[in-house]
Amino acid sequence: MKKISSDDMFQIIAAELPEATEEIQKPSTRENLAALLQGVVNYLRDRLAMHEIGKVRYTMAFMGWVYTTSDEKVRDLVENLFIRSFNSLKRHCSKLEWEEIESSIPQRLFSIYLVQRIHEHPAKP
Repeated sequence: MKKISSDDMFQIIAAELPEATEEIQKPSTRENLAALLQGVVNYLRDRLAMHEIGKVRYTMAFMGWVYTTSDEKVRDLVENLFIRSFNSLKRHCSKLEWEEIESSIPQRLFSIYLVQRIHEHPAKP
């Protein structure tokens, strides 16, 4: 099976998340994977502001699929941009909403998120 590359990402995201098209439509975004993923994060933030938890959960599942089927370049950016945005996204919803979202984050993404949290906030002796 062919791995998803950064060249494929615009079309895949536009097809799977049509509501995010406005966020990712700029010509500079089409060519820039980091900007494209930031557009997905912005889309999620907007969905959280509107309390559209189902759409957030769907997007998390979609990004889990992207992560598992992508090449190394895409996976690195998902880890370093998309997953790192979780703490920021968490601030845009209630504790109960975040718990619902967190329970639906695909296991591979959630494991990376936990490791990142440990490295960002190591236990104090």
